[in-house]
Amino acid sequence: MSFDVIFFCAVCVVLLWVTVFRKQIYPFSFYPMYSVPHSWNNVKVFRLALERKDGSVVWWCSEFYRYPEYLGRKLKRLRDSRINDMRKSTLLRLEQTRLLLIALQIIEKEEGSTEAYHAFRIVERTITTHMEPADKIIETIPLNTLKNDAY
Repeated sequence: MSFDVIFFCAVCVVLLWVTVFRKQIYPFSFYPMYSVPHSWNNVKVFRLALERKDGSVVWWCSEFYRYPEYLGRKLKRLRDSRINDMRKSTLLRLEQTRLLLIALQIIEKEEGSTEAYHAFRIVERTITTHMEPADKIIETIPLNTLKNDAY
């Protein structure tokens, strides 16, 4: 028997074993560089909402297609870092202010003005057991406070 036939049979046996016994063996069925299954309780998304002066709230949607998602991921990391290390809270607050000021600049360029809005809301969105979104307001930041911090 040649080596090619033995190697081919060995690969087929391993693939069959992985399939039948549902084992996770890299490189046959386990790819940690792509994705991992999450439990619904652990899935949390941070979003940015704008509170209008009349009290209504709208989600921030930008012409920069994925920037609100990027900003949400950054805000989630900052929030997790703040919880884990309270000593860096001032630096983390400055980074959050910087990110929100960039978002404010984008809104001003896209809409022309931010006069219709009163505040930013950082919202944590999770999934309930009934597969419906549940929102929790993490922080409300008035825009005039944010603008005063910038200058």
